[in-house]
Amino acid sequence: MEPKATSTLILTLRITSFLALVACVITLGLNKVSVYVDIFKLEVDVTKVTFNDVTTYRYVFYAALIGACYAFLQLPFAVYLATKGKRICWPEFDFYGDKKNTKTKLQVISYLLATATGAGLAFSCEFKSFLDKLFELITNEEADVGEARHQYDNFLSRGIIASSVLCLGFVCMVILSAFSSSERLRRES
Repeated sequence: MEPKATSTLILTLRITSFLALVACVITLGLNKVSVYVDIFKLEVDVTKVTFNDVTTYRYVFYAALIGACYAFLQLPFAVYLATKGKRICWPEFDFYGDKKNTKTKLQVISYLLATATGAGLAFSCEFKSFLDKLFELITNEEADVGEARHQYDNFLSRGIIASSVLCLGFVCMVILSAFSSSERLRRES
């Protein structure tokens, strides 16, 4: 039997991680930019960029999607644990979902979310800095790039927001991983 406070905390963390990962998927899925730039009085076609055009954002999107599916799969077990106070069946599912194996104790889902968080934040911050410097260089009287700069800045800011929300999901998964490890150790002794 699990203590009521522990099982309620596990359920809360599962729900929080699921909602954070879904929010990341939605934020990135809707992240797109369309910019018309007129440089030196020449007409330039509309530039359209979505999250799918940026490899790093695709990785963040699919890592969050995999994490959300895992969290969704875990929700019924967490609800049962919170209501009944005991695990429904095979408690190793928590442990092996959160860990690769018992010797190395690598958190599969947690590491996937951690690398996606780092990649998304690093790309967004670095590229935002690069674009700011680039737009400063090409800004002059003949080129009107203010709207393009604003649109791309918003695109990258939404990437930062999605990666930050993904970080919340990652932290919840790490805490859940610690709970599953302590539960596994308690059962083995």
